[in-house]
Amino acid sequence: MITFNNSLFVWKGRFEDRFIPKKAGFKWVEKQWSTPSPYVAYLLIKGADDKAKAQLKRVDDAVFLSERKEETLVIRDIPVPDGLALMPFQVAGIDNLVRQMESGRKAVAFSMNKVLEKRFRLSELRMS
Repeated sequence: MITFNNSLFVWKGRFEDRFIPKKAGFKWVEKQWSTPSPYVAYLLIKGADDKAKAQLKRVDDAVFLSERKEETLVIRDIPVPDGLALMPFQVAGIDNLVRQMESGRKAVAFSMNKVLEKRFRLSELRMS
């Protein structure tokens, strides 16, 4: 089972199962398997308690968004150099960024607006 205590995800289980957290990336520190990384803990989300699941919700949402199909995306035809193609998770990430910027999320808009405007006009990416 995984729980969340003091900014650490902690795995507790049988001695025979100790390879499970180790394989996922947990470290043996102070006589317990733990990690500060939600990405490492997410690999074992099925065994998480409610407190840990609440902390892992953002990662879970990001995984869900990265698996979206093209017909649900806000943007299509993202320009890339000739001979290259974006991976589906990259397209979904750009789509998520555009959605966040359009919703007024200031931190995202402030930090990424300049980068995106240098690459291409956001208005040109919108589906008609």
